[in-house]
Amino acid sequence: MSEKHKNIWIISAGLGSKDFLTYRAVKTASDMDILAGDRRFESLFEHKNYVVLNRFFEDVDRIAQDTSSKIGFVVSGDASFFSLAKYIYEKYSERIVEVVPGVSSFQMAFSRLFETYEDVKFVSFHKELKENFKLGRKTFILCGKNKPSEILYYLDNKIADYDKFVCYNLGLKDEKIVKVEGDYNVPDSGLAVIVLIKRDG
Repeated sequence: MSEKHKNIWIISAGLGSKDFLTYRAVKTASDMDILAGDRRFESLFEHKNYVVLNRFFEDVDRIAQDTSSKIGFVVSGDASFFSLAKYIYEKYSERIVEVVPGVSSFQMAFSRLFETYEDVKFVSFHKELKENFKLGRKTFILCGKNKPSEILYYLDNKIADYDKFVCYNLGLKDEKIVKVEGDYNVPDSGLAVIVLIKRDG
């Protein structure tokens, strides 16, 4: 495909807060003819042609039919970490000009807990509660649409010797981190991830 048909940028919105939005993301977004993403990211960018993705994959395909305009797709967190970017890579890789990285909930969670993350095991419950997986010494769990309390109860017999943290709305004004003690009656609202850290001994 010729260079003139490369017209798609993937722009990471980070955590959905201007505090953690990169300068590169803002600069790239301002140069787009069309900027498209989730409604919650619209306020991050002052763009006259921001298109809200209501039916994500279908809307991406519809917008991508335009091969002449500069199109920026805004994705949550970091583009390389469980985001809409995967779908765009699979369908439109030959048309991508640049992928602008950003701050992910994974990075933010471990920063808030003052923990390193080079040895972390990732688990995603985006679609369903998985049965066959192993926990690492440190484990990061994406809750998806599942409730944190349900996931903790589901993992109960595996996490007795772990410190358990539920991180809500990371990077946003109502950010909250709860260290789980005793039962698992934790809040189930907001954007949540779970961090498990195995206790020594």
